[in-house]
Amino acid sequence: MKCPYCGTEMETGYVQSMKEIIYSADLHTGRIMIPKKDDIKLTYDPWSPAACKASRCAACRKIILSY
Repeated sequence: MKCPYCGTEMETGYVQSMKEIIYSADLHTGRIMIPKKDDIKLTYDPWSPAACKASRCAACRKIILSY
C-alpha cells in the first residue's frame, strides 16, 4: 500500500496491546476503561492479546488501520 501522505510504500504489521483497543473521541483517564456509546472497538476477543492489522510509513511516521 502506498502512503496517502507521501507516496512511499508502507510496511504491513500490527498495532498490538494486552487489552482491547478502542478508538474514542475522548480520553479515558481511569485504570478501567468502560467503552462509551460512540467508541469504536477495534478488537473484540477479551481472552487474548489484541491486534489490529495496520500499515506503517517510516518516512511520515504514520500508522493507518481499518476497522
